[in-house]
Amino acid sequence: PILPGVHEHDQLGRIVEMIGELPDWMIDQGTKAGKYFVESAPDSRPIAASLAARGGGGTRQQQQNPASSSSSRGIGPKWRLKSREEYIRSLSSEERRQRGGTAKLEAQPATNR
Repeated sequence: PILPGVHEHDQLGRIVEMIGELPDWMIDQGTKAGKYFVESAPDSRPIAASLAARGGGGTRQQQQNPASSSSSRGIGPKWRLKSREEYIRSLSSEERRQRGGTAKLEAQPATNR
């Protein structure tokens, strides 16, 4: 493999580290998105707060259609990759066992460096 991910979450973390955040539309269509990603709170998205403070932003169509994707509105990603701790907490005891146990999951290197 090009990236030495130990399991799916580790592999996704390495991909995001190397190429950046995945597009919202791609995660929206993913069948396992909820297992590895969480929705970002609107006020935690990088540009959202500054746009709101200045009274909006975006095109007239985007202002009239708040359901349009956050990426197209330029207010940051709708999704973020779960942290390692969030991912481990979301696993059932059986899934942790299948992946070598909590200690093994926690011991994985955080980055490719």
